[in-house]
Amino acid sequence: MKKRRLRRVVRRVADAAGVPVELLGRGRMVVVGFEQVYIEGHTGIGTCTPARVDVHFAGGTCQVVGRDLVLTHLSREAIAIRGQVRALVREGEHE
Repeated sequence: MKKRRLRRVVRRVADAAGVPVELLGRGRMVVVGFEQVYIEGHTGIGTCTPARVDVHFAGGTCQVVGRDLVLTHLSREAIAIRGQVRALVREGEHE
């Protein structure tokens, strides 16, 4: 019974944050205002432009959308993105 309740809570948190459920268990994302995103537990990056950075996770991809986005840190463990962050969206939700 407790596992089912925990899954429901995790799903609600993911829906409220607008991120896939898989991201909550496998990575950590910290957003500082609208200026910086720090992400741990990624499996790499895809598109990297001043307007969008695609960050891959085991369960999918999350896009950081904004203006003047720059990677300020990139390692196997973490990514830091700085710029005017406008949204964090699942792949395919923002075109």
